[in-house]
Formats: sequence, structure tokens, C-alpha cells
Amino acid sequence: MRYYGIFSIFTAFLFFMFQLVYGQVIVFSDEFDEDHGETFTTSGEVGTSGWFVARSGDDFGARIYNGLMELTNTASEVENANGWIFAYRETVVFDSPYETILSNNTELVSWYFNMRQIRDNPSGFGSNRFGAAFIIGATTENVGEEGIGYALVLGGTSTPNPIRLVRFDEGINSIGTSQGGLIIANDPLDNIGNDYISIHLTYEPTTNLWTLYGRNDGSNFQDPKDGTLQIVGSVVDDEFVDNNLNYMGGYWHAATAENQTSYFDNIKVQIGNPPGPVIIHTPLEDTESTIARTATATITGNNLNIVNNDRPVVWYSTDGGDSWENNYFSISNDNQFDFTIPGQSPGMEVLYYIAAKDADGVTTHPFGGSGENPPGTTPPPTFHSYTILEPPPEIDGFEFYFTTDPNSISEENRISYPTAGMGREEGSIEHYSDDDWTYIDPEFTFYLVVLGNDELMAAEFY
Repeated sequence: MRYYGIFSIFTAFLFFMFQLVYGQVIVFSDEFDEDHGETFTTSGEVGTSGWFVARSGDDFGARIYNGLMELTNTASEVENANGWIFAYRETVVFDSPYETILSNNTELVSWYFNMRQIRDNPSGFGSNRFGAAFIIGATTENVGEEGIGYALVLGGTSTPNPIRLVRFDEGINSIGTSQGGLIIANDPLDNIGNDYISIHLTYEPTTNLWTLYGRNDGSNFQDPKDGTLQIVGSVVDDEFVDNNLNYMGGYWHAATAENQTSYFDNIKVQIGNPPGPVIIHTPLEDTESTIARTATATITGNNLNIVNNDRPVVWYSTDGGDSWENNYFSISNDNQFDFTIPGQSPGMEVLYYIAAKDADGVTTHPFGGSGENPPGTTPPPTFHSYTILEPPPEIDGFEFYFTTDPNSISEENRISYPTAGMGREEGSIEHYSDDDWTYIDPEFTFYLVVLGNDELMAAEFY
């Protein structure tokens, strides 16, 4: 027994050190290995599990039994009614460094879980309908009817019926039978019915990028942290990331048909960027300049590769991401790298991302790319971008027309600027006194026509 205890402590220490080295920390985990009774819980804590129940409907309940968390609309002999149940954990008890305000996290936030419900095609979250959800974060445990948050949902009137990432602002039932969402999953989560699925969702706080990964596990749950999950969609959204999202858990919305259930397993929350270099970069902004631009990044890593084809590189596209060119860094000073993006003509939008490789893997900025030789051969789901702005027209002067009829602009009601006694300052109008531009009676429509060697512009004032 003593040897086993020492071994366990040593193993836990190694695991902890492994997490520190790679920058990833599991801040919450429950694989439901411990049963908490066959009887469904209808209020309060489910056994001594730390999971709690909130519900609307007299016969909804939750239990942790046979290695799963199960939600039902038939917890007893009470007559079934339309309603919902939320089996939740308070996120304030998650381990450090998790922050309940998602934008306050300094590294990637990841949620892993399994989900299944028994109906062939759940119809949504309105009255007399069925829908399953995993609440990523919400402001209240009364999540069916109030509060804001994010959730991954299954349920709607469409066929196929995909997994969707949604946000809600009047409780999750407010999404009803809508088919929209921040992310509408592609294959293999675009038509899962009552199959067993694995889900991995990430939130990157510096760019507000959400990325959804999934796998159809078929007839049994597989651990979502094992094996490969396919990317099924991504989106940038910051609507509720500055709110305290204090509740997370499984959700089941059901009508009156008996013994309708949903299941959840292998729930984990992780903080930390995946193995690979850390890239810090302030995105370039729109510009009128048509010359080459320099993108600067601070890049650190475990034996960062700064030679041969795997050295840091910028990828850029001028055709909306259909094709990509790359340039390796031009200058490096300690951990700072400069990358050159060629000049472009006015009106052009430039997409770009930065990639680097070290002994632990490849990282891109924005997050989500992969591949090597050179690093980042597979683009991330989102990119940085800037536009070469059209230059403003060259202005030679102004003409003012005072008239009640825009069709009667003529020499009789024209005043040119600049004109004697008014002065000129690089084509701009100086307001010398209130009396200069105040007209009381009669009422005029005031037209301003800009004279230049580009297009004429007109503005109407009253």
C-alpha cells in the first residue's frame, strides 16, 4: 500500500509537470466513473457528485449511473409535461487558471464531451418539441427561460439536423425551432440523429475565434480527447465573452412522450495552447499605402526552428484565400521576427497568417493551421486581413448652391470657394464665424458640390 501511494504521487507529479511543460491544464474533468444511484434526482445535488439539477416540469430528473450522466423527462410516476432539465456545475470552482469571463483567459480554452439523445430527429426547443444541448457557459442555472450564454445544440425542424454552436440572450429555449447558429456543423456532425458523438470546442481569447471539431462514434461513446476529431466549422464572436458565465452542463428539452432521454460523458475543460511555438502579433490595419508592408511577431518556443524550410514564415493571399504565397522572415532580433508582404494596388484585400515550428509542433497566428516544410501549409480557419484603401479625390475647390429646387442649380445661386476674402486651407472650409453660414429666412436647401479631378460628390444639408 505504501509503495502504491508513493507511485501514485510520483505519477501525479509527472503528469502535472507534463502539463506545465506543454502549457495545457485540465481545469475540470468528469468521466462519471462513480455511480450516484439508480434513482433520478429531481432537485438539488445528484448524490454527492457536485452536479446539481435545475428544471421546469414535474417529472424531469438526472442521474449519474452506469458510467453516464442521464437526463430524462420520466423520473417518476408523475404525469409528464412539457419542460426541461439542466444538470450543471458552477464554473467558479474550476481549477486555476480558468476564468469565468472567457475573454480574461490568456490561452486557448477547450471543452471536450460526449453527447447523445434517443430520438431520430429532435425537433427543437419550443413547446411539444425535443432538443439536447451542452451549455458551454450561462449566467444563470435557470437557463431554459432566462439569461445569456453559449451552447452546442441538437434539435430543429430541418433534415438533415446538424450540431450547432449558438448564443442565446433570453434563455436557451428562446432559439425555438430556428435553424441558425454561429457554427452549423459540416460532416460528420451534419446529420447525426441518435448516434453517439464526440465534440471538441475551442475558444481563442486574443482573436475571439471559436472552432468546432467532431466525430461520429457510432453506437458507443469514445473519449473525445483520444483519436482524431474533424474540424466542422469556425466563427469569430465576442458577444458574451465579457460576461461571467458561471454555469456549464447538459440540457434536455422534452415534450410529454414518456422515457425520453439524453446522455453525456467524458466532460473536460482545458486551458492552454497546444504544443508548439507561442506567436504574439498585432494585426496590420487598413492603409492607403501601396508599398510593401512589414508584419512583426514575437515568437518563442522549445528549440524554435529558424533555419531551412521550417523557419518562421508569413502566408498571404490576394484572391480571398483561394491560393497562398509565402515569405520567410527577413529580419530577426532575439525573439522578434519581421515578415514582408508585397505592396498591392488600391482596393485590394490582403489575407495573411504567420506560422512557426519548434520541437513540439507547428503553430499559426491566427490559431488553427498545421503542416510543415514550410510551417502552416494548411491554413487556419480564419485569417488576419487588411485593405488597400482608395485614395480620397483631389479637391480643387467647392461650389455652394442655395436653392429650394435641386434642379435649378445655376450661376445665379452659385458661390465658389475659394473666393476673395474667405481664404483657403488645403481645400478645406474654415468656419470663420457663426454668421458666415447662418441663413434664417427664407428656408433653403443647401447643396455642396466638390470640384476635383476625380468624381464629383454632392451632399445635401438643411
